[in-house]
Amino acid sequence: MSKGPGDSDLLGHRAVSAVRWTGASTVAAALLQVAQLVVLTRLLAPRDFGLMAMVSVVVGFAETVADMGISSSVIQRQDATVEELSSLYWLTIFIGGLVFVLLSAAAPLAASFFHEPRVMTILPWSATMFILTPLGAQFMALMQRDLEFGKLARIEAGAAFIGTTLSIGAAVLGAGVYALVCGQLVSAACRSGVAFVLAKPGSRPRFHFQWQDLERFWKFGLFQAGQQVVSSLSANLDRLLVGRLLGTVALGYYTVAAQIATKPRAVLNPVLTRVAFPVFSTVQEDNPRLIRGYLKMTEAVALLNVPMYAGLAVLAGPVVHTLLGGKWALSIPILSILSVMGILRSLANPIGSLVLAKGRADLGFWSNSGQLLLSWIAIVVAARWGTCGIATAELGVSAFTTAAIGFPIRRYLVGMSARQYIVAVSPYLASAAVMAAVLLPIVHIVFGPPQLRLGAQVLLGAAVYGVGVFAARGSTLRYMLATALKPARVPR
Repeated sequence: MSKGPGDSDLLGHRAVSAVRWTGASTVAAALLQVAQLVVLTRLLAPRDFGLMAMVSVVVGFAETVADMGISSSVIQRQDATVEELSSLYWLTIFIGGLVFVLLSAAAPLAASFFHEPRVMTILPWSATMFILTPLGAQFMALMQRDLEFGKLARIEAGAAFIGTTLSIGAAVLGAGVYALVCGQLVSAACRSGVAFVLAKPGSRPRFHFQWQDLERFWKFGLFQAGQQVVSSLSANLDRLLVGRLLGTVALGYYTVAAQIATKPRAVLNPVLTRVAFPVFSTVQEDNPRLIRGYLKMTEAVALLNVPMYAGLAVLAGPVVHTLLGGKWALSIPILSILSVMGILRSLANPIGSLVLAKGRADLGFWSNSGQLLLSWIAIVVAARWGTCGIATAELGVSAFTTAAIGFPIRRYLVGMSARQYIVAVSPYLASAAVMAAVLLPIVHIVFGPPQLRLGAQVLLGAAVYGVGVFAARGSTLRYMLATALKPARVPR
């Protein structure tokens, strides 16, 4: 059924409002995470971060299995009935409990894999989140489907604040690695509890379960679950193998560098892709409109992420010394390499919203499986050169898959050409390259306090980049600014 101009205006207003709320929530959560990282790296040892990274790899993998693509299928299926949602809810509760039991039983195997006995006691505590998270996961998925991002923002920002506060408090009291576990569990409990309270009364599940209610969700959900599992393995494979092959301390340095390197992408990309999936789903049959929306979203990602990653790659040394202190110096070269990779991954990330909106989770599954296989081979070969070798291997795989997988999928799904995509992102890449060239000669200049030096370097880089982008994309910048400032009230 075609959509009239009124529908388009309404969708646009709701999308702008959703981006604002999601942006506010994501920025708040990211700032809290940075504050937590800065404080905890001074209170805890690299070994503690390495231990938590080992546990997080296992838990993160299990988390994607536990979801089984249910959250995404709830968003994609706009017409789900109360009975179907009830059956999905109780299935999620059961799976979460089952995963908790299995992870607790598998803790000795995980400890043996990493050659780290302490994993056996930490993993069952961290796995408690599988009892807590399913209690509110479906309510949050329904809020996302209905573009109720104001509620989601309040839930996530509040949970992040409470989790961060208690995590830092536990570290001050000498809890060690358990301070990180504490923050994780408290945040999960807060999200689920508040999501239940704020959910629409009609969206709460009934005491109803039938297998036939799940039939039309299986194909999409299972392929999406498979994609999530493979994607999770791919995202965590480097840490999995660093922990296995190089040990806890090396993993601690690698994990802290990776946490910093993912922050720019974690701030902006979820803001856009989280909104884009439900929005794209409403116009999934209109390819020209999808192409326009996708390219605008990609330009927004490039505008902000590309300069942040280019600057981080050049200024890795000053950033680490200023924020974390000298004991984390071994993270500096890792951070530089992962920051270059961050440019590629942030630009590739929006394709997931397109794949899901078109109902082709199978494409995401097979493409991520190919990338996982390549990463595994590259990392095992590169491990002989240590953490920097593994980071470089991941960078090479990202560069290859960006061209060999990303371009064909976009053309197949919506008819987008490689030229359209390159034209959209090239001005931002070129401006960031000029910025990096200007910053490189002054990185090691010593004058004044380190915080002042880093601030001056960031401001100079921002000015150079801003001039370059405005010269190449002045009209696009004005459009984005006008869209961001436009009132986003939904017509009654």
